[in-house]
Amino acid sequence: MKLSNTQITVIGPRSLQNHLLEHFIEEKTGINCHLINGYNEVCSENPSKASGLRPILFDCAGLSRDNLIDFLRLFSKQQKPHCLLILFNLRSDFEIENKALAYGVRGFLYENDQSTTLLKAIETVIQGEIWLSRKKLTECYFSKKVIQQVEKIDLTWREREILSSLAKGLSNKEIAEKLCISPHTVKTHLVNIYKKINVRNRRQAAQWLDTHFIPQSKKN
Repeated sequence: MKLSNTQITVIGPRSLQNHLLEHFIEEKTGINCHLINGYNEVCSENPSKASGLRPILFDCAGLSRDNLIDFLRLFSKQQKPHCLLILFNLRSDFEIENKALAYGVRGFLYENDQSTTLLKAIETVIQGEIWLSRKKLTECYFSKKVIQQVEKIDLTWREREILSSLAKGLSNKEIAEKLCISPHTVKTHLVNIYKKINVRNRRQAAQWLDTHFIPQSKKN
């Protein structure tokens, strides 16, 4: 599996288990692997200096569903094209796959998965594919029924872009710069969005989006 310039990062507590995982991955894949405590170190890397892929294995053990969503928002906001996020030690009852895919997650490994599954997931993600069980893929497919319900809410494409950016934690100024519009226009759109989805503030709007995933593609 060895690829030149590829580096694997494990994000999680500096526990014995994660140190052993770090050495196991490096031994079995031949790819340099290191363990860090936080995502900021990866995010601060200059993309122009990142000459290879960066599979990132994020340890979900002990995290609540809300904590994990907060991390995914940060990842989505600061996401680099070369960073490929894989969640491991994920609780299956979180039912977070649909949202996680929207935030850019490329692989899902659960609490009871074996080491061989981990290696297959890493290889699959490096090859540009998604690692997710057929069962979970089926559940994501049938969740389109929820999406169809959301489509009935008359949000414009611009409002969808702004709502998605808001959920990622961007400020009005950052959203304005991203979409090349004025902060005043962003504020006006937000007022309209709040009325349409029946919320009062940014936090409620972000929570609404987490519950009612909106697909990020334009309608014809």
